[in-house]
Amino acid sequence: MKRDFYHNTKVVQTITPRTAESAGAINGSAVDLSDCGAVLVVASVGDMTLASVTFTVQESANGTSWADVPAVSLISDTGANGWAKQVTTDDTTVRCAYIGTKRYIRAVATVAGQTPVAPLSVVVIKGRLDIEG
Repeated sequence: MKRDFYHNTKVVQTITPRTAESAGAINGSAVDLSDCGAVLVVASVGDMTLASVTFTVQESANGTSWADVPAVSLISDTGANGWAKQVTTDDTTVRCAYIGTKRYIRAVATVAGQTPVAPLSVVVIKGRLDIEG
């Protein structure tokens, strides 16, 4: 087994890079976790105008029915409410680890503001590829 990050991680886009220009939710693509033993969700925003973005993580057993991830299944710096991270500062990156048991996760970015412009993206870093979930 190689002990470098390159061979033991895989990066998957759940919300592809885009500029949101209206308020509302952007649901990410499903990410299958069956081939990994560790997961980190990384969300980034660029230079926003009149906007804020709240990132959340959802989970699913089948990739079709989705629910917000409970706080006990996330490791983050946002406290007991899980990971509903509101970003109001330009050029910010936030992260959380998923420790739940569902096969699929996705990110949701909720954009707020009167006439928002918010460049954003979310990736899932799958680690411990030698251990299947």
